[in-house]
Amino acid sequence: TNPAKFDATMEAHIRLGVDRKMLGRDESNHIERASLDDAFPSLLGHVYRPIDPTVLLQTLTLVDRLVGCVDLWRLGCNMDLDAARVSFAAMSGERA
Repeated sequence: TNPAKFDATMEAHIRLGVDRKMLGRDESNHIERASLDDAFPSLLGHVYRPIDPTVLLQTLTLVDRLVGCVDLWRLGCNMDLDAARVSFAAMSGERA
């Protein structure tokens, strides 16, 4: 992980006021894969960022490893139970 690149990306997102939700309320249930660029602001908002630079680098290295191993998804859902079926089907490769 390149801390300088991470810092520059984080600063750019903050400057632009980017806030993309990975999970949000919507009128219909839908799910789609999300790119790391799209998921970054949401992920960053959910990651503990210690003040100690050494520990912060370790945390960000772990996050970098994690996003390299898992698929990222953006889910829009309403209060219907079908939201669970739609998301499970997409993430497991089954048809809803």
